[in-house]
Amino acid sequence: MPFMAEPWPNSMPSSTRFCAEQDGGGNGVRTPLPRPAVVEHPAPEHRAAIFDLLRRHNTSDVAEPIVNPVAIVLRKPNDDTIIGGLWGSSAFDWLFIDLIFVPEEFRLRGLGSTLIRSAEEIA
Repeated sequence: MPFMAEPWPNSMPSSTRFCAEQDGGGNGVRTPLPRPAVVEHPAPEHRAAIFDLLRRHNTSDVAEPIVNPVAIVLRKPNDDTIIGGLWGSSAFDWLFIDLIFVPEEFRLRGLGSTLIRSAEEIA
């Protein structure tokens, strides 16, 4: 069984717990809030469950997003070896950056900003 942190809001003082409860639909009945719990060993299924709920919520009023991958690489000056770059995606005219890396010897020269600006133009 995975380790679960002490559940919230039960771990809070009773006065705070009372404030954390909400009126369940205007009928005067207080419904306790869900209890967040830390999962000791997060697995892909945990992320997938949360992502599915978020996607269903976000697409309930709009069409399914068109997600386009975005990749911009930094290549060594003398050959095509990839030494850094940016990886992300665009959806709903938004840019989501997952990874960005500039080698230490090329930092503070504006390459990171250039990668981000280039990705913003694509998105």
